[in-house]
Amino acid sequence: MTMNDSTRNQAYVPNVCTVIQNSVGTAPVMWFERNGKVLVSMPGVPTEMKTVMKEAVISRLREYFQDHSSILHRTCLVKDFTESRLSETLSDFEAQLPACIKLAYLPTPGVIRLRLTARGDEESYLQKIIDDAGVSEAEKKSAVDAMVKLTENAQMEEDAQMMLEAKGFKNAVVSLSDECCDVIVGKEDVTDEKRAQIEDIIKRKTNIGASNIVISTMD
Repeated sequence: MTMNDSTRNQAYVPNVCTVIQNSVGTAPVMWFERNGKVLVSMPGVPTEMKTVMKEAVISRLREYFQDHSSILHRTCLVKDFTESRLSETLSDFEAQLPACIKLAYLPTPGVIRLRLTARGDEESYLQKIIDDAGVSEAEKKSAVDAMVKLTENAQMEEDAQMMLEAKGFKNAVVSLSDECCDVIVGKEDVTDEKRAQIEDIIKRKTNIGASNIVISTMD
């Protein structure tokens, strides 16, 4: 295959940077160091940026700055609650959280995303705390299967939302439950052509059939 001028020009990089291999695209990833500071030039495509960050950049940053702290997240989506009512409902749970764990309310029209964030030096210790915090043994037993499913769904939701954003559907919200998928998009994104595009993305990322995909608007 002959390299065209566009691809050749994309391969040019400054001679003062370290090039990090982009395993899922052609855009170069460039690592610059100066006076104890680091700047990393990342690909603009979300899937490329996320892959390179996980595969190479985070580990290089940890080694460079000798920082082995960890940040862990758990998220879930809640419907049919106002933010104030949900905050009141979870007030006792939130009060019992350890100091290293914070609960964030991230509302969008019709859906509230709850995110637990744990910060600390030992990832395994944080993992135990974030999974056990404020939950009795009886509650954990009844919820374990739902949590496994929720984790799987959260990854598929994130992948679908990233793909939708890359295709121009800004601020889209994807919510999976059982064998159904709810997608919330802007009012301008509900033409027949765009509905078909959304359904195709959701089917590819979640394996849910078109008959079980519900698309609604934020307005």
